[in-house]
Amino acid sequence: MQESNLFKVAIICSLIGIFVLLMISEHLEPEHVKISSIKLPESNGIIARIKGEVTNVKKMTGLTIITVKDSTGEIPAILFEDFSKINKSDFIELTGEITEYNEKPEMIINTLKCLHKS
Repeated sequence: MQESNLFKVAIICSLIGIFVLLMISEHLEPEHVKISSIKLPESNGIIARIKGEVTNVKKMTGLTIITVKDSTGEIPAILFEDFSKINKSDFIELTGEITEYNEKPEMIINTLKCLHKS
C-alpha cells in the first residue's frame, strides 16, 4: 500500500514540474543584442534577438537575404523562404541563430516581425 502512495506522489510531482516548465518556457525570450557585440566564434550557435533597419533585401527562389543595420553595425540574415513583405528601410525585429559564413557572422531567421514599414 505504501508503494502505491509513493508512486502517486511521484507522478503528481512530475506532472506539476512539467506544467511549471511549460509555463516558464512560454515567457522566455532570446537576449536582445547589438550587432557589434556578435563576435565569432563565441557567438556561433547562440539564439539572439536583433532590432534594426533593413538596408538590403535580396530575394531568390526559396531564400531571402536581408541585411539589417542597428546603431552599431550590420549583419546579413537568412530566411529560407520567399518573403515579399519586407522592404528596404523597414524597421524589423529578428530572432534566430547566429552562424558563421565566409568567416563572418550571419543570422538564420526563426521569427521576423516588422515594427515599422517605410
